[in-house]
Amino acid sequence: MDEAVVQTLEERVGRWLDALNLDLDYRVKPSEEGNVVELKGPDEGIFLEADGKLLLAFQYLINRVEDRHSGPRVILDVGDFRQKKQSALGRLAEDAAMKVEKSGRRESLGFFNPYERRLIHVTVNQFPGLTSYSLGTDYEKELFVDLKENEPEGAKDAYKSKRPRR
Repeated sequence: MDEAVVQTLEERVGRWLDALNLDLDYRVKPSEEGNVVELKGPDEGIFLEADGKLLLAFQYLINRVEDRHSGPRVILDVGDFRQKKQSALGRLAEDAAMKVEKSGRRESLGFFNPYERRLIHVTVNQFPGLTSYSLGTDYEKELFVDLKENEPEGAKDAYKSKRPRR
């Protein structure tokens, strides 16, 4: 990765953290998904409250405001939050898939943001004969695991935004 891109991103993240008066160190690590910014320090717990909602909101804000001037999208992580979240959602999806296989009845997993839904969809896709789909129009949509034959007509399209992407 271009050192100038990393330096620019580090400067921008530093300005954001200073503006919020947060005591955090940060390090940028390029990855296939984007530029991962690892945050560490006394104030890191703030981002992990409410199951990481503030971390995800801050990440969204940085990506929107910075308008990707620093290259690929920015992904924030604190204390391996992303890895832990991925593991927990994978277990949730596997448990639901096994229940559906056994009972033949749909399972609602609750409401999830796009990142979380994608992780669950990927896990459920590993189970032949099962599907997962999201319903709703808000940012967080309800996610279901079901037998493929029971999937409601148009369910895969039901969650698509009506607003055009920029």
